[in-house]
Amino acid sequence: MGTDPWAERKPAWVGQNVRENACMNCHTPHNAATPVRLIKDQEEQTCYLCHDGTVAQDILSEELKFSHHPVEMTPNLDHDSVRAENPLTMSFHVECEDCHNPHGSYSSPPMISFNPANPADTNHTTAPFVNGSMVGVTGIDSGGAVKPEVDYEYEVCFKCHGVPGKSACDNQRCSTATGYSMTRQDGVYNLRDKVDPGNPALVSYHPITANDPFNNGEVPSLRTDIPLDTSSSLIYCSDCHSSNVSPAAGGVGTAGSHGSTFEGILALPYDFDPQTATSANNLCYKCHNAASLEVSFIHSKHVGANTTCINCHDPHGSAKFPHLLNFLTFANVTGPMEITGTGAFTEPTWVDNGQYSGACYLVCHGKTHDGWSYPP
Repeated sequence: MGTDPWAERKPAWVGQNVRENACMNCHTPHNAATPVRLIKDQEEQTCYLCHDGTVAQDILSEELKFSHHPVEMTPNLDHDSVRAENPLTMSFHVECEDCHNPHGSYSSPPMISFNPANPADTNHTTAPFVNGSMVGVTGIDSGGAVKPEVDYEYEVCFKCHGVPGKSACDNQRCSTATGYSMTRQDGVYNLRDKVDPGNPALVSYHPITANDPFNNGEVPSLRTDIPLDTSSSLIYCSDCHSSNVSPAAGGVGTAGSHGSTFEGILALPYDFDPQTATSANNLCYKCHNAASLEVSFIHSKHVGANTTCINCHDPHGSAKFPHLLNFLTFANVTGPMEITGTGAFTEPTWVDNGQYSGACYLVCHGKTHDGWSYPP
C-alpha cells in the first residue's frame, strides 16, 4: 500500500490507500471515460493511475521503452463486457487485460525458471505455471484450442503468437520500435508451431511446452550451476522475453514482457551481426556455458569473427534440423545478408553425424562451408 494517487478528489470520497479505495481505484460512478463498465479512463491509462510507480510496480516506464507491447494503440472494443472476445477470431492487439485479470490477479513470486543473479534463490514459480499476475485470463493451449482460463504462461502468449494459421509478427522481429525482415529457413513463424511437440514437422525446440527427448542428450553446454537439466526442465517465455531490469535479467525491477531496452522485449542482449560487444550473446549465455561453446567447439571461430548465435540457431524451434539449427537465410537489419547453399546443396544444410557431431554445407558472409565439421 502507498500514498493515494488521486489527490484531486474530495478527501471524503477516497481512502488513504489502494486497499481502502477498493473499487474506486479503477471505477467511478459518474462521468466515466469508459461508460460501459464505469471505468475511469481508457484502457491502460486506468492501470497507469497506480502502475506508474506511485503505489504499485512502475509499468508505465516499461511501456515507454525502446521495445514494448503496443498497449497504446487504438483501444479494442472487444474488451467491453457486452462482447465475448474469441482469441481465434479477434484482430491482433494487446491491452493490459489480455494478460491480466484486474479483479483476480494478486502479488506472487516472479515467473522465472531461476534468478541469473543468484541461481540458488528459490523465490520464483515453477515453469510453465502462471503466477498470481496472470490468473483468470483466457488463452490458447499448445494444441491451438481456446482455454477459458490459463494454467500456463505460454497459453497467454499464444493468444497472439500461436493462433492456428496466423502469426503476429510473421518474418519481422517483434518490436514496436523497428521493423525489418528476418527470414528463417523453415518458413515457420507461428511460435506455437515452433515449440509444440505435437507438430509432426518440428525437429527441435526449446522446452517451453514440453521437454525435447530427442535432443536433450545433446546439450553439452548447459550450465551446471543453474537449477535446470536436459531431461525434464521447462522454461518460461518470460525467461527470455522480459524487462532488462527484471528478475529474468538478474535485476529487481518490474517482471514480465511489458518493455525492454533490448529489441524483441528481451531481458538480455541477443544481437544481429556484426557482433559489436562481448555481451551480444548474453541471452544465450544465461543458460549455456560460454566457455564450453567458445573453447570446445568450432563456435569459437564464429564468435571470434563477430558472428552471433542468431545466424544459425532459432531460439524457439526448428522444423529443419536438430539443435535449433534453422539458418537465417535473409535479414536486412544492417543491410542485406543471407546464408545460402553450396555445391550440390541448394539450401543451407546440416548433416547430423551422431552425438555432438555433424557438418555444414552452406555459404555465410561469403565464406563457403563445404562439409565443415563439428566438432573440428
